[in-house]
Amino acid sequence: MMVVISWFTLNMNVEEDKGSGENLTLQNELCKNVGTILKNDVPFRWFLVTRILTQFGTMAFAFYTVYAVRSHGISESVVGIMASVLMLTQVASNPLLGWLGDRWSRKWILEIGAVCAMSSVLLAWLAPNMTTFFIVVILAGIAYTAYWTIGMALTLDFGTDEEKPTYVGMANTLIAPAGIIAPCWVVG
Repeated sequence: MMVVISWFTLNMNVEEDKGSGENLTLQNELCKNVGTILKNDVPFRWFLVTRILTQFGTMAFAFYTVYAVRSHGISESVVGIMASVLMLTQVASNPLLGWLGDRWSRKWILEIGAVCAMSSVLLAWLAPNMTTFFIVVILAGIAYTAYWTIGMALTLDFGTDEEKPTYVGMANTLIAPAGIIAPCWVVG
């Protein structure tokens, strides 16, 4: 219901009409800025590489329940409980990781998220029983939260105030191909 309401409020936004010549000039300038940023901002380039690789690293999370059902005979009700644990982990870790990222280091929170992702995958692979999968799900929830919440916040640390929209657009757009390819790569 709230999504429907949000669409109505979004529809009430009105953008000013710009001539097609001005749009073309803006697009050319944007492409030039993107190339310059990718060429000159080495830390941001590595940040993008990390986000792209993370798309592949977290794809296994989508297959945890299938693996748990096939390997350990987990019932549908336990899978539902695991999904609830995942959601609760993300809800609890979101403000905590955000707070830590603001007061300590967003970069280190992302690295902790990467360690949680790797630990989650290894533990899922080596899990001796279904009880272990609750730890797997908790680690995956922390990794997702670190990747998305802190990753978006860290994007704002790059560039000048005028460049921030370009950085945000690049950080979200340039990782999209990896998000599309990763599931095919994991399954294939």
